[in-house]
Amino acid sequence: MDAIEAPRVKEKPIEPLSLEEVSRLERAAERPEHRDMQLSLKLMLYCGIRPAEVTRIDPQRDIVGDELIIRPNTSKTGGGRVVPLRKVARYIKRHRGALTIPNRWEQRWRALRRAARFRIWRPDICRHTFATYHARHFRDLAALQLEMGHTTPRLLHSRYLSPIGQTVARKFWLS
Repeated sequence: MDAIEAPRVKEKPIEPLSLEEVSRLERAAERPEHRDMQLSLKLMLYCGIRPAEVTRIDPQRDIVGDELIIRPNTSKTGGGRVVPLRKVARYIKRHRGALTIPNRWEQRWRALRRAARFRIWRPDICRHTFATYHARHFRDLAALQLEMGHTTPRLLHSRYLSPIGQTVARKFWLS
């Protein structure tokens, strides 16, 4: 009997959040009622952490120096990884004693998105935004693959190589 080959899944590119959309989220997180979501938002946008992973992070234990350790029991796939904090490091240094992931996280996350005027939300869009701007700015797919916890670079090539400009990517990382 001949084996049946499954058709290969064609991954579609995912549009990242625009700089204006990122700014809306960050401004909403500065409001007093959403400040407890600032760390979560920054970890998703600037470290590529999945929402479900954020809820399992213990900032006091998992933030070591300028890195975030995603432990296997925290990760979606069961594989650990170490992610540089880059833009998040300054925030962490300023708030070191008060770093927490809030209770009722899912509800808090929905409220933050509503406050930032998002009616439609694509799952994992912060992670896709991180990967797209990282690939364009740093131009190091091997490092991005490790930071995202991917076993191969295939998804990076098919999903995150968006036609955003180098200037836009630089603004995302340096603003």
